Amino acid sequence: GEMASGKSVHPKSTLMVLMNNIPKVLTIEELWSVLRNRAPIIKRGGIEYIELSNIDIKVLAINKSKAIWARPRYIIRHKSPEKLVKIKLSSGREIIITQDHSLIVMDSSKRLRVTRPLDVRDDEYLIGISSIEIPKVNKNVVMKLLVELLNKQGISLYKKNSKLESYRAINEHNELYIVDKDVDIYIPLESLLRPEFGYLLGFFVSHSHSYDVSILEIEKHELRQHLEQLLMDLGFRYSINTLKSLNNMISKLFKVFLVVNDSNKRLPDITWTMGKEWIASLLLGIIDSNSYVDKDCIKIELRGNEFLHELLYAFSILNIYPFIEVKNGNSHDKYILSIPQHCIEKFNKYLPETLRSRISKLINERNICKSLDNDNEIVLEKVKSIEVVESDVDYVYDIEVPYLENFEVNTVFVHNTTLLNALASMLPPSWKIVTIEDTPELRLPHIGWKPLVARHVYSLAEAKTEIGLFD
Repeated sequence: GEMASGKSVHPKSTLMVLMNNIPKVLTIEELWSVLRNRAPIIKRGGIEYIELSNIDIKVLAINKSKAIWARPRYIIRHKSPEKLVKIKLSSGREIIITQDHSLIVMDSSKRLRVTRPLDVRDDEYLIGISSIEIPKVNKNVVMKLLVELLNKQGISLYKKNSKLESYRAINEHNELYIVDKDVDIYIPLESLLRPEFGYLLGFFVSHSHSYDVSILEIEKHELRQHLEQLLMDLGFRYSINTLKSLNNMISKLFKVFLVVNDSNKRLPDITWTMGKEWIASLLLGIIDSNSYVDKDCIKIELRGNEFLHELLYAFSILNIYPFIEVKNGNSHDKYILSIPQHCIEKFNKYLPETLRSRISKLINERNICKSLDNDNEIVLEKVKSIEVVESDVDYVYDIEVPYLENFEVNTVFVHNTTLLNALASMLPPSWKIVTIEDTPELRLPHIGWKPLVARHVYSLAEAKTEIGLFD
């Protein structure tokens, strides 16, 4: 089989990044695909990497017990070894990494050390992130992204009575409308940026995979009145005779905001530009429509691994750290997201007045306690199991963050390639340096650098040609 090349993570590992100061949530494989269009791929000694010095990108890393945004130097791709390691944590989170990947662990005495996955001890913890600070994106930038998103999905915008041909007058966005002239429905574009729209989106996302809105079919009179009042607050212009057509238009809008492939939901990039109030309202809508209380937790059922991790990041923005249960089905895994009841009051910090009454209603109806938990940025995650598994992918990926030497995937921090890169970069540039590695990972800026790599063989016939690290 292939030699295990590199200390890397599974391609479906999810991470949050800032690109041009705009937050995005995507898999590390998707990140590679985005970056390869912005910088050349460099091939050396069985690995591929992209230098990121000229790209405005940041990833989450841990520095002195705080989560910060840090600039990575490289993203790296290797052929996957035959075996990987799956680590399951007490919260239900998982990471899949190569056997030689380093991990940051903390013991019961709060001492940090770097170790390999198969060497993690019973009394040690991995470090998870419970609070993420995202930058506030300029409103004009958000509006421009929104117009582009709508146009891509074939939804036309109108300015007063004329169709908008191009997004020129950004300062006049309050005059733009999504229009159905046949039934005289006008939806102000700016209303999509309001938290109330985020709530409606969250409320209906839990009901079906097609996102067909059916306000008319909601049986609870009080709930239906609440949703109709939100539409009025948002400035949706319609009459009782056009409500059915309005349902169809909102369904079309929801399909713009929510990407569905093979029953897998995804939130578009623009979600992360909307701000904490909008994201909190989106989550409240999901909780309000599709949750139940069990064992002091609010539980939400959902499908789709990518959608699960997007919601984990959304909750982390509110400093909430959910637990995950996995229920295997015949075709798709079903996930249950568990949120400690006392966290529900955290929403009040971000919600508009029109939605705060929903928090009081949740607390009263479901007997939710009100005490807040702590506001730590990181949590200690007890390792539940470590399992060597067969690789199901062609490539594995890594990110190198200078000096900090760690990054985050699936809301868990992992140690990256090596501290030696950072240390070696401080050596005088005139030095001649010879390195010998089992796996080619070092990338030194020195002109006099001579990299050597051990040669492994996997048959007795070729045993005499093997060259080890100490030969």
